[in-house]
Amino acid sequence: MVTLGPDRVALLDARDGRPRPLSDAQVGRGAWLPGLGDTLAVRFAVDGATVFDTAAGTHWSARTCDGQGTVAVARAPRTGPSPGAVAVVCDSGWVHVLGEAATATRFDSGLGTAWRSASTAAWQADGRGLLIGTHSGAVGAFAWPGGARRYQLHAGVGQVLRIASDGARATAVGDQGGALVWDVQTGAELARLPASAGRTVAMTADGEIHLFGSTLSRWHVPADARAFIVPGGERDHGMASATVSPDGTRIALARADGTVLVLRAADGAAVFRDRPADHVLKFTAWSSDGARLAVASPQTPGLVEYAATADWSRLPDTGLGALRRVVALSSGARVAAPYSHGLLVVPAQIHTAPLSYAPTSTAGVAMDFRDLSVSLDQRHAVAVDAAGGVHRCEDGAVVSCRFLTRVAGAEVADVALGGSLFAVGSEGRVALFDAAGVPLRAALTGGDRIHDIAFSPDRSWLAVGELAGAARVIEVASLKTRAVLAAHTRRVSAVAFDPAGRWLLTASWDGSARLWDLPTLTTAPAVLAAQAEARWGPVGVSNGGGGHSDP
Repeated sequence: MVTLGPDRVALLDARDGRPRPLSDAQVGRGAWLPGLGDTLAVRFAVDGATVFDTAAGTHWSARTCDGQGTVAVARAPRTGPSPGAVAVVCDSGWVHVLGEAATATRFDSGLGTAWRSASTAAWQADGRGLLIGTHSGAVGAFAWPGGARRYQLHAGVGQVLRIASDGARATAVGDQGGALVWDVQTGAELARLPASAGRTVAMTADGEIHLFGSTLSRWHVPADARAFIVPGGERDHGMASATVSPDGTRIALARADGTVLVLRAADGAAVFRDRPADHVLKFTAWSSDGARLAVASPQTPGLVEYAATADWSRLPDTGLGALRRVVALSSGARVAAPYSHGLLVVPAQIHTAPLSYAPTSTAGVAMDFRDLSVSLDQRHAVAVDAAGGVHRCEDGAVVSCRFLTRVAGAEVADVALGGSLFAVGSEGRVALFDAAGVPLRAALTGGDRIHDIAFSPDRSWLAVGELAGAARVIEVASLKTRAVLAAHTRRVSAVAFDPAGRWLLTASWDGSARLWDLPTLTTAPAVLAAQAEARWGPVGVSNGGGGHSDP
């Protein structure tokens, strides 16, 4: 559909490109509605709308807005209580749902009046709900029929609104750009994209989101992030740690009640459960072949190991004291951080005496280590001591550890695949260093205290777990936040990527672990635009200024 001038709308003939006028009445703008078996177009008039069935060559009109102006229309699907109905949203905030015979049901959205009125609308896939966004940035959800308010959705995002075709989730952007993604049924926030992402949005059934602004980007946010919820009990069942097996098929969780739990990544089904301690387990670590699982415990034995076979037998006690962290190296050696001072390197031969790495402070006291992480190839480890010192360990015939650099306030660290890049997190700040500990760049995240940090396999992304319950996805090249995943209610204690880079695992003290599909931002803008047009038709792209064109 094209607008030919202030008072005419036409369809372009696909054979010769010539316009076929549909109406000479005064026109606000025109828009396509998904045909669902036919081809429909809608003309926005001053106080209503005309709906054209271009396949049948018919149209019908309704003047509904009492001279206040029409600001949005949305067509219900062919299923549900009002099949094929069209919702006409007026500048006054009133909504009229028109049946195909132009019969109307009228209700007040309550979302605002003149200059703060409704601006966009979208139906759920089953036709039993309607979302309406406003110029003030609010989004409201209405059960149908009757227009009964279900809940007030999020503020600041209401000006461009889309619902995925399966009806499970919605996304919207507002005046400042960015996008919020939420679950349509519950209103729960699933993700928040940065303000620079765009002003015009399109969304597919599987959660793929195209954002168009001064830049063009594509994101993939699943409907519910596949939650693995562990039932609560008398004790706190929060997740202290979560790690992914080398082949990406299993997830090991260390829980606050002393339980270690292994889940199948495909569906969250429990594979193994044991309770080796009476208090919180601190960390889990997979051997490089996935045949062994090590668990750090603050009790004795501090290192609990299992043969990850069909019977999951517990291996002999190594005799180590209480441990805060443990990681496994590719040679079979383990590096452990005890509650006493220094690091312990446990050789692959389980009965060989462990080696000790205990750097001292200026006062001659051995440093206490607070965090310990390993690269995805398990050849490099990084540790952070209580004074902000960052240390690296290298695998080999003899595991060697050495001081790398010192970062004020450092609390967590990770090392990228290959060992050439280190990330250090502190209170709302991320810093990158090269293999020699030379600073590369640093940035404030805009978030809370960081509890865990992890590189993606291709070193393009950093995942950060925060105290307030958010997980942040940061682009390594710019250190800019690209998404905030806000599904947890308590601190995110662990973040980890699967080895293939397909998804991100987050675990929290709220008792849940979640899997997130990763955003795809590496495709060239021209390719993304072609993909978008092939899927949705011509798409208006913002120039990054004060306005945008509608997709």
